[in-house]
Amino acid sequence: MWNYYNPVEIIFGEKKFQEVHAVLKDKSYIIITHPEKIFKKYSDTLSSSSNPPLAVLTDVQPNPDYKDILELQSKFNSIKKNGNPLNDMDRDAVFNFYRTNRKFNFQSIRTLLNADNEHFNKKDNEIIFGSFINATLSNNNIFGDSWFLFDEKIKEEIWHSLYFFNNEEKLRMYAQERWNLTYEKARRLSSISLDKRYSPISKKAAKNILFFLKRGISYELAVVLGGVKNSLSSWETIAPTDVNYIIKRVVTIYKENKIFGFIPNLQDFLINEMQLTDFQIKKLYGQSSQ
Repeated sequence: MWNYYNPVEIIFGEKKFQEVHAVLKDKSYIIITHPEKIFKKYSDTLSSSSNPPLAVLTDVQPNPDYKDILELQSKFNSIKKNGNPLNDMDRDAVFNFYRTNRKFNFQSIRTLLNADNEHFNKKDNEIIFGSFINATLSNNNIFGDSWFLFDEKIKEEIWHSLYFFNNEEKLRMYAQERWNLTYEKARRLSSISLDKRYSPISKKAAKNILFFLKRGISYELAVVLGGVKNSLSSWETIAPTDVNYIIKRVVTIYKENKIFGFIPNLQDFLINEMQLTDFQIKKLYGQSSQ
């Protein structure tokens, strides 16, 4: 058991940004934000003020759990058992194994599924990398299984601390005080070395893509469909039969036109049949929006 205390003043509301200059008057500060364009105009405004920030950090990454989950879903979506995708029970078991183990061979998956006599499209000695951050932080030497029960905001704070602290001793002391870790557990946490190249994908995009990865769809197609989901603000109210129709149509368009370019055909479907506006089309992800 541990307590979480975050004494941060939050200024929120319409036109509240106009009050920031007064709050920051005669103060030294830095700007920490995400790499999305929407935040740039605000940091630019402050940077050109009479009291500019000491630094602007724009590479703050989202909760690593999202990135790892996307990668793991993409990895085990490619696993075939007797020529077929894994069923829901097997997928859940494999997913949990992936995110709690940093490195293993495929024989471990075969054993996990009690499938010694089944045929897989993977070799038993194939080395597989699971979730580094989840497996490390959920180890009993640090947070244990409690890591997966933490509130999302607490996970983010832990992630940002690992990302930005450049002094292990200070991070150890912070971890002991902030999360009530023992000296040894805090020391282990402070020694974690993160890959600073985490993709700056937003949480909303990650969730939209994950929605389709969980259906066994390949990552590349899941990104396309995630963009379609993002463009339809009413997605949550769409009937399941209509959702399945949209997925089938987009998958068909993608497969039939992949070689010569599927984007024009996809946009034609979305504009003419789905009645999307140009504004909604711009909400598609990546190459599908170009």
